[in-house]
Amino acid sequence: REQYVDGVAETLRSISRRSRLKLEVEIPSGDMLQKSAIISSIGFNAKQEYFATAGVSKRIRIYDIQNVLEDRFRIPCPILELTWRSKLSDLDWNNQHNAHLATSDYDGMISVWDIDSGENILEYDEHEKRAWSVDFSKTDASLLASGSDDGTVKIYSTKQNRSVLTVETVANVCSVQYHPTNFHYIAVGCSDHNAYVYDLRNANQPITVLSGHSRAISYAAYSKDHELLTASTDNTLRLWNVTDGTTKRVLSGHVNHKHFVGLAIQDDW
Repeated sequence: REQYVDGVAETLRSISRRSRLKLEVEIPSGDMLQKSAIISSIGFNAKQEYFATAGVSKRIRIYDIQNVLEDRFRIPCPILELTWRSKLSDLDWNNQHNAHLATSDYDGMISVWDIDSGENILEYDEHEKRAWSVDFSKTDASLLASGSDDGTVKIYSTKQNRSVLTVETVANVCSVQYHPTNFHYIAVGCSDHNAYVYDLRNANQPITVLSGHSRAISYAAYSKDHELLTASTDNTLRLWNVTDGTTKRVLSGHVNHKHFVGLAIQDDW
């Protein structure tokens, strides 16, 4: 009982630390030719120096965080803009190579970019349908995963020009993320309302199936080694214990008419 009370007290303390969010800067999603364009993904690099946006405008824009915050009364301008031939669905920075980021697009292409040179340094054209998600391993900088409407997860090594593994799932793949401390495990969010955890050493079947959402899972993100947070178009987020497959908490209140731009976790938030 004492342990339970301590747990409740810690939860209340964590909630009371923040009462509101303050808007610092607003960045228009469009430009002079296109007043508004959907941003599909936003991501900060590992050193928190830059953030990137990508979306249906077929552009990747890189911003210097310090410049944006210091000059907040002007419309922020990107320090680099990269143009692509297809609409972009997701991006992810490499945790160890600070200038590298990966993108997925509506044609199923997975690309790796070097922002120092402004060059596309790798392309993987293996998915048969739209690719929704891309994720670098946090523990092995050469490993990259992608998920697609073709029902597959592809694993790549940036040391090779083709995928090294294909995981066949039972539904469209909306989200894929590596385990934060073990590159053998990935979490996959699918359109069949379920999330799956796979051991890539034997990926014929998932080792864990997380069932409880009533609509497609748009994002899946690890909050801790043994906990996974999923966001669904059923307007809820669920926190799971991936060890036993149980739901620890259901969060509701966000009306998700279409889809979330993303799902971010920081410590206990």
